[in-house]
Amino acid sequence: MARSSSGILNPIVEIAAIVAKQGRRLLLDSMSAFGALPVDASSVRFDALAASSNKCLEGVPGLGFVVCRKEALAETKGNATTLTLDLQDPYG
Repeated sequence: MARSSSGILNPIVEIAAIVAKQGRRLLLDSMSAFGALPVDASSVRFDALAASSNKCLEGVPGLGFVVCRKEALAETKGNATTLTLDLQDPYG
């Protein structure tokens, strides 16, 4: 399950299965749940998960991060229209 900012628990295991069945990619927005609710990458197929240091981690505000599969990241090379959205650049 993944919690939204309104407190709703989304069934990410089931959603991930539907997305995979359709041959699509899944990006998890975990801003409100990362650090509070577990996400098992071995049972939930997703390409990337985005979160930040505030909310559940209660860290310094302003730090955002993405956890992603290397092969999915490699396929993004050259797709970003701005440097701030280019996840491949700092990894590269």
